[in-house]
Amino acid sequence: MIGKQKIDDCLTTKNGHLLVDQLDVIDLVNQFGSPLFVISENQLRRNIKSFQDGFQKGWTDGPVKILPATKANWILAVQKIIASEGCGCDIYSPGELDIALRAGFDPQYISVNGIPKYEDHIYNAIKHGAQITIDGDEEIDIVERGVQELGLTAKVRLRLKPALSGFTRHSDFTADGLVSTDIAAFSYKNGLSFEQSVAIGKRIMKNDSIELKGFHEHHGRHDSSTGYWKEQMRAYAKEIGKVSRALGGYQPQ
Repeated sequence: MIGKQKIDDCLTTKNGHLLVDQLDVIDLVNQFGSPLFVISENQLRRNIKSFQDGFQKGWTDGPVKILPATKANWILAVQKIIASEGCGCDIYSPGELDIALRAGFDPQYISVNGIPKYEDHIYNAIKHGAQITIDGDEEIDIVERGVQELGLTAKVRLRLKPALSGFTRHSDFTADGLVSTDIAAFSYKNGLSFEQSVAIGKRIMKNDSIELKGFHEHHGRHDSSTGYWKEQMRAYAKEIGKVSRALGGYQPQ
């Protein structure tokens, strides 16, 4: 096609050439070689603002902080852009924690999730003030030893695992056929049972060196409908209420 045509906010075509932020990709390949991965900083910043504005519009009871997953892109320059936009980050591995700290994320908004978490990784998260999501009994044991040995305070959350009884359509995620979403989600997701959450929560609240910041849940990706996400949030809110009451009226921060 002759002439210029806009594809989206950062992509256009001109005389048969693709342009990224008005830069001809042929020129970029000639300069940097092929294969070449091109990331638009302007588009990345626009995407972050769109997520922030969208979630803040939907949640008016307090501030919203977007925490993109560092595993999606380990490039330090990209992570520095995300950090500069005021985001936090979701990390799992020790390498991801290293990237997050080097990129300049505020440690209190670095969320350390996933299993297994080894002792050195948990100790390092405590040292830097990152928030640790407790996924199992073995992790609270390590956190308790860590705060005692390091003389520091740990910031933690409990990863809840509510039953998804209100949505039973078959899962789109499992590879083994028509498994009900509530069963698939419960077997696939990590997290604590109600009994575990209460027992660990009571241990935390007795320890002056461990601060219970709130709760966490892994929604999973078993259905693309909004009905699935609504039911996830209903189940999550219900579980938060049950655990909070069992902890004597604890209020998440």
